Amino acid sequence: MTNLIGLGIVLCLVYLIRKDKAFKSSGKVAFLFAIYLFILLQLVGFPSISEWAWLQSGKQGLFHPIIQWIPFKEGVNITDLLNICLFIPCGLLLPFFSPTYQKFMPVLRFHLSLSLIIECSQLLTLHRITDMTDLLMNVLGGLIGFGLYNQFKHLEMIQQQTIQKNYYRIPEPVSYLFIAIFASFLT
Repeated sequence: MTNLIGLGIVLCLVYLIRKDKAFKSSGKVAFLFAIYLFILLQLVGFPSISEWAWLQSGKQGLFHPIIQWIPFKEGVNITDLLNICLFIPCGLLLPFFSPTYQKFMPVLRFHLSLSLIIECSQLLTLHRITDMTDLLMNVLGGLIGFGLYNQFKHLEMIQQQTIQKNYYRIPEPVSYLFIAIFASFLT
């Protein structure tokens, strides 16, 4: 039930941003991206207020620094492939927002930042491990999605649209990430 409330928060906030015409990307892409980010954060176990309250009630504390610093220490396993698959949609959708995200370095920075946020948030959960392999696989998945976008673009399967520059300081995909984090934290 709380996931539905979180999804409702995401949809309402994206609608309010879109209604203001602050951003010029396709509304369908914006809603799809925001919903994707919310579901992504739910799947990776992003911490929530209810989890923090539970930890505090059991005197567990909020900070649990379990970190796997060495990538691929246990070899490559199915969770690594799942992390790649989980981030491919992000790489596919991101270039629709701005010409900025149709270039390699901004896409790499976005996926690295998103992965760092997720991995660092796992320091604030009891049963999650911050893992460098996950960080690498998440970024790789996003870059594979970006590569697929570029292949589809060259095959003219993706219609190019003129995207007007927004006048807000926060890039549109980043604002949707903040919305998804906010909603995930509340649920």
